[in-house]
Amino acid sequence: MKILETQYGGDFVGRKYDIEEGKKKIRDHGVVVLTGNRGIGKTNLMRVLEEFFKYERECHYIESGFLFSTEISRYFLPEKVSTGFSHSAKLFGVGGGAGRSWIPREETILEGMEKSEEMIVFVENAHELRKEDMEIIFAGTGRNNKLTFVLEIARPYYDDANLRISPEQVVELGKLADNDIGKIVDNECLEFSGEFVGRIVSLSNGYPYIARSLAYICEKKDAEAEMLDFLNTLKDVDMEHTLNSIHKGVLATLDKEAKENIKKLAIAPPVLTLSLIEAFCGEDADTPLGEAINRGILKEEESTYRIYHPLFRDYLQKMQRISQKNKRNIYLEAMENIKTEFDSVYLLLEVLGENDIFNELVEIAENYYALNSIGEQIYVWGKINEAAFAW
Repeated sequence: MKILETQYGGDFVGRKYDIEEGKKKIRDHGVVVLTGNRGIGKTNLMRVLEEFFKYERECHYIESGFLFSTEISRYFLPEKVSTGFSHSAKLFGVGGGAGRSWIPREETILEGMEKSEEMIVFVENAHELRKEDMEIIFAGTGRNNKLTFVLEIARPYYDDANLRISPEQVVELGKLADNDIGKIVDNECLEFSGEFVGRIVSLSNGYPYIARSLAYICEKKDAEAEMLDFLNTLKDVDMEHTLNSIHKGVLATLDKEAKENIKKLAIAPPVLTLSLIEAFCGEDADTPLGEAINRGILKEEESTYRIYHPLFRDYLQKMQRISQKNKRNIYLEAMENIKTEFDSVYLLLEVLGENDIFNELVEIAENYYALNSIGEQIYVWGKINEAAFAW
């Protein structure tokens, strides 16, 4: 089995009510938020809703709030876009919140939104959206009732987002019932005994992410006795202990080279291209990366890749405890490897809040379009000094 594949139809267990609630709220509101604890199934629900609506409306899916401002031009000002990013289109433009522009006046994203036909934009990990991104979402949907944004925000970040929405615009996922968790495990591993499935159900505590991760780890073991030995190391009442053990178990299913590469990629930007993967892991990473992709631990989505779940990425970062100095050296080396490529813009976006590293990376970067794009984007965000430095 692959770890945490997207579930549709009869494979998507226990969420019939939530699916119908999501459909209704998406039809009724310009902004809808899917929330709930991490690992509860929000991303799967987002994908199911996108799969449903794509047959009646134009739909787009942004895999990370981190990418929102660089992806949004694709949908509303496509003629402005080249090499995957907008090099000239601004979010608000002159008089719209960006101040006086240093480049000729052009159509803004907001103007593109006003002209848009019916469209739904799904944004995963929307807690990564900046304040300016949220403003453009609410301004766009306020001016054009044909637009809908569906934002996935994990419960720990929901209050900090300070959204101006009513409860009628929120779909909050709760834990699944034990019998639904049992169905998930049965669907993944038909050969498990009833007693064994019951043990996984108990440890999962209503979280499908935990259930499917445990099933994945146990399937990689040789005998049920070995599986039970692993499960018996977990503590039903200690979620943090259970999650750390799960992540350690997932990592252990990879060979040595693949483990090391996944650890390196946990330090990289959350959304990866092949150029970024090579920048952090080297050009000879094909075989171990192929294993991680085949297992689903590195998810392939069109031309981009991601480590399979934010909780796993968090665990890898925590266990490595990268100091600021080490991060600086890692990013400088990565930039040296892709300094002539447009993908260098991802590295610059990732260190925007760390001025010393940002400035050093700008000095190394040699791709004109990447530097121009990062300058225009952060100028809109009000980072005047950093924008001027990039330009």
